[in-house]
Amino acid sequence: MAPGECAAFANGQEPIGQCLYAVALSRQSGERGELFMNLGAVSIVSQPVSQTVIGGNPVTFGVRADGTPGYKYQWRRNGQAIAGANGPSYTIPVTLATDDGAVISCAVANEFSSAVSASATLTVNIPTPPVLLSATPDATLKKVTLKFDKRVEVASAQNPATTASPA
Repeated sequence: MAPGECAAFANGQEPIGQCLYAVALSRQSGERGELFMNLGAVSIVSQPVSQTVIGGNPVTFGVRADGTPGYKYQWRRNGQAIAGANGPSYTIPVTLATDDGAVISCAVANEFSSAVSASATLTVNIPTPPVLLSATPDATLKKVTLKFDKRVEVASAQNPATTASPA
Protein backbone atom coordinates (compact mmCIF):
# COMPACT_ATOMS: atom_id res chain seq x y z
CA MET A 1 0.00 0.00 0.00
CA ALA A 2 1.33 3.48 -0.90
CA PRO A 3 1.84 6.11 1.82
CA GLY A 4 -1.37 8.02 2.46
CA GLU A 5 -3.64 5.17 1.32
CA CYS A 6 -6.01 3.57 3.80
CA ALA A 7 -7.23 0.01 3.94
CA ALA A 8 -9.44 -2.08 6.18
CA PHE A 9 -7.92 -5.04 8.00
CA ALA A 10 -9.58 -8.16 9.31
CA ASN A 11 -9.13 -9.28 12.91
CA GLY A 12 -5.60 -10.50 13.51
CA GLN A 13 -4.04 -8.44 10.71
CA GLU A 14 -1.63 -5.59 11.28
CA PRO A 15 -3.22 -2.19 12.11
CA ILE A 16 -3.38 0.64 9.62
CA GLY A 17 0.16 1.78 8.84
CA GLN A 18 0.05 5.19 7.21
CA CYS A 19 -3.44 6.52 6.95
CA LEU A 20 -4.37 10.16 6.54
CA TYR A 21 -7.35 9.90 8.87
CA ALA A 22 -8.71 7.25 11.16
CA VAL A 23 -11.97 7.09 13.06
CA ALA A 24 -12.11 5.76 16.59
CA LEU A 25 -15.05 4.98 18.81
CA SER A 26 -14.07 5.89 22.35
CA ARG A 27 -15.68 5.92 25.75
CA GLN A 28 -15.87 9.72 25.82
CA SER A 29 -17.44 10.17 22.39
CA GLY A 30 -20.17 7.53 22.57
CA GLU A 31 -21.63 6.48 19.23
CA ARG A 32 -20.31 9.43 17.18
CA GLY A 33 -16.68 8.39 16.98
CA GLU A 34 -13.82 10.88 16.67
CA LEU A 35 -11.77 11.91 13.67
CA PHE A 36 -8.05 12.22 14.28
CA MET A 37 -4.90 12.38 12.15
CA ASN A 38 -2.12 11.19 14.44
CA LEU A 39 -1.70 8.25 16.76
CA GLY A 40 0.06 8.76 20.08
CA ALA A 41 0.46 11.86 22.20
CA VAL A 42 -2.40 14.34 22.40
CA SER A 43 -2.07 17.81 20.90
CA ILE A 44 -4.50 20.69 20.75
CA VAL A 45 -5.14 21.66 17.14
CA SER A 46 -7.90 24.23 17.73
CA GLN A 47 -7.52 26.63 20.66
CA PRO A 48 -10.26 28.44 22.63
CA VAL A 49 -10.77 32.03 21.48
CA SER A 50 -11.15 35.15 23.66
CA GLN A 51 -14.71 36.48 23.52
CA THR A 52 -16.73 39.55 24.44
CA VAL A 53 -20.41 39.22 25.37
CA ILE A 54 -23.15 41.37 26.84
CA GLY A 55 -24.01 40.28 30.37
CA GLY A 56 -26.84 37.80 30.64
CA ASN A 57 -25.98 36.09 27.35
CA PRO A 58 -24.37 32.65 26.98
CA VAL A 59 -20.81 32.09 25.80
CA THR A 60 -19.14 28.88 24.57
CA PHE A 61 -15.46 28.01 24.38
CA GLY A 62 -14.14 25.00 22.45
CA VAL A 63 -10.99 23.02 21.72
CA ARG A 64 -10.16 20.28 19.23
CA ALA A 65 -7.61 17.62 20.03
CA ASP A 66 -5.55 15.22 17.94
CA GLY A 67 -3.70 12.07 18.95
CA THR A 68 -5.00 8.67 19.94
CA PRO A 69 -8.53 8.92 21.42
CA GLY A 70 -10.15 8.73 24.02
CA TYR A 71 -9.63 12.21 25.19
CA LYS A 72 -10.26 13.45 28.71
CA TYR A 73 -11.07 17.16 28.97
CA GLN A 74 -10.92 19.44 32.00
CA TRP A 75 -11.85 23.09 31.56
CA ARG A 76 -10.27 25.65 33.88
CA ARG A 77 -11.21 29.12 35.02
CA ASN A 78 -8.30 31.23 36.25
CA GLY A 79 -6.26 28.03 36.55
CA GLN A 80 -8.83 26.16 38.69
CA ALA A 81 -10.76 23.13 37.45
CA ILE A 82 -14.44 23.78 36.65
CA ALA A 83 -16.59 21.01 38.12
CA GLY A 84 -18.50 19.09 35.44
CA ALA A 85 -16.75 20.84 32.53
CA ASN A 86 -15.34 17.70 30.89
CA GLY A 87 -16.13 17.89 27.17
CA PRO A 88 -14.63 19.47 24.04
CA SER A 89 -16.67 22.64 24.69
CA TYR A 90 -17.62 24.63 27.78
CA THR A 91 -20.65 26.94 27.99
CA ILE A 92 -21.49 29.58 30.55
CA PRO A 93 -25.27 29.79 30.07
CA VAL A 94 -25.71 33.22 31.69
CA THR A 95 -22.70 35.53 31.91
CA LEU A 96 -22.45 37.84 34.91
CA ALA A 97 -20.28 40.80 35.87
CA THR A 98 -18.23 38.38 38.00
CA ASP A 99 -17.29 36.50 34.81
CA ASP A 100 -15.58 39.57 33.33
CA GLY A 101 -11.85 39.00 32.95
CA ALA A 102 -12.06 35.24 33.54
CA VAL A 103 -9.21 33.34 31.89
CA ILE A 104 -10.48 30.09 30.40
CA SER A 105 -8.29 27.15 29.31
CA CYS A 106 -8.63 23.41 28.83
CA ALA A 107 -6.40 20.48 29.71
CA VAL A 108 -6.73 17.52 27.35
CA ALA A 109 -5.25 14.10 28.04
CA ASN A 110 -5.14 10.68 26.43
CA GLU A 111 -3.40 7.47 27.47
CA PHE A 112 -0.02 8.81 26.27
CA SER A 113 0.18 12.45 27.37
CA SER A 114 -1.62 15.66 28.23
CA ALA A 115 -1.64 19.19 26.84
CA VAL A 116 -3.04 22.51 28.05
CA SER A 117 -4.67 24.91 25.62
CA ALA A 118 -3.86 28.55 25.18
CA SER A 119 -5.81 30.84 27.51
CA ALA A 120 -8.88 32.74 26.32
CA THR A 121 -10.12 35.82 28.14
CA LEU A 122 -13.82 36.47 28.67
CA THR A 123 -14.97 40.08 28.59
CA VAL A 124 -18.49 40.73 29.86
CA ASN A 125 -20.02 44.11 29.13
CA ILE A 126 -22.76 44.97 31.59
CA PRO A 127 -25.00 47.71 30.24
CA THR A 128 -25.80 50.38 32.80
CA PRO A 129 -29.45 51.31 33.21
CA PRO A 130 -30.52 54.82 32.25
CA VAL A 131 -30.57 57.32 35.12
CA LEU A 132 -33.63 59.47 35.75
CA LEU A 133 -32.53 63.10 35.59
CA SER A 134 -35.86 64.79 36.26
CA ALA A 135 -39.60 64.24 36.59
CA THR A 136 -41.80 67.20 35.68
CA PRO A 137 -45.60 67.02 36.19
CA ASP A 138 -48.00 68.97 33.98
CA ALA A 139 -50.42 71.52 35.45
CA THR A 140 -53.18 68.92 35.97
CA LEU A 141 -50.82 66.45 37.69
CA LYS A 142 -52.18 63.71 35.38
CA LYS A 143 -49.03 63.46 33.29
CA VAL A 144 -45.37 63.39 34.30
CA THR A 145 -42.54 63.96 31.82
CA LEU A 146 -39.44 61.96 32.65
CA LYS A 147 -35.96 62.91 31.44
CA PHE A 148 -33.22 60.25 31.36
CA ASP A 149 -29.48 60.50 30.74
CA LYS A 150 -29.79 58.24 27.65
CA ARG A 151 -32.39 57.18 25.12
CA VAL A 152 -34.92 54.64 26.44
CA GLU A 153 -37.79 52.64 24.99
CA VAL A 154 -41.21 53.62 26.34
CA ALA A 155 -41.86 50.06 27.59
CA SER A 156 -38.58 49.89 29.52
CA ALA A 157 -39.02 53.39 30.97
CA GLN A 158 -42.20 52.15 32.65
CA ASN A 159 -40.34 49.27 34.34
CA PRO A 160 -38.56 50.37 37.57
CA ALA A 161 -36.13 47.43 37.24
CA THR A 162 -34.58 48.92 34.10
CA THR A 163 -34.03 52.48 35.33
CA ALA A 164 -32.08 54.06 38.14
CA SER A 165 -33.36 56.99 40.17
CA PRO A 166 -30.95 59.61 41.52
CA ALA A 167 -30.00 58.89 45.12
